[in-house]
Amino acid sequence: MLTAIDPNAVWDYSLAEDSGEDKIIFKLGVLDGPLRGYIDDTHIAQSGTGDGRLMTPENITDKYIDFVRYGLRGWNGDLKDPSGNIITYAASEVDLPRVGKRRKVSEDIIKRFSLRQLVELGREINVGNIVTPEAQKSFS
Repeated sequence: MLTAIDPNAVWDYSLAEDSGEDKIIFKLGVLDGPLRGYIDDTHIAQSGTGDGRLMTPENITDKYIDFVRYGLRGWNGDLKDPSGNIITYAASEVDLPRVGKRRKVSEDIIKRFSLRQLVELGREINVGNIVTPEAQKSFS
């Protein structure tokens, strides 16, 4: 039986390095098919081959950052900057070619994360977007 994705699905995730009592719980969401295709196509075009088989480490890293741009839905907890100021989640609607309107996290938020944190969140978003046979059974 084929099971469709839920484009509004959100799950909780905390970064491996966040081991304190007051962990930040990130809300991660599904990247729908057209959005995922747009991101994939953008990064294939950047690889220079056009055949989709060559991805440089830079393109892969940037792809994970794009997953965060479009897959981070917010967080629970007080995420603070180095001065102790609380960082507020911010996103806006953007209109993407061939995809339509989607929510995108502000660049001010994105630049507050280290590359390691962005890659970890991006990988988790990627894994969360794979519908395994076990996950399909749990939807029934």
